[in-house]
Amino acid sequence: MSARLPQLAAGAFLVGLLLIFAIDVPIARIVGVPLTFVGIALGVAAIATPEFIEGDRAQNPTGSD
Repeated sequence: MSARLPQLAAGAFLVGLLLIFAIDVPIARIVGVPLTFVGIALGVAAIATPEFIEGDRAQNPTGSD
């Protein structure tokens, strides 16, 4: 995975929300809704990597909070 994936996810999500809420044209919503979902999917893909999960385990090695 690329190190730029979280920035790409945040960008797609924010641009999608901007299109949905700030522009009152139907085509903006048609483009904005899928773009928002792409941002969510990329965000999940960015944090569901073994490196990210291992980093979380390294911060809390005992497994308790």
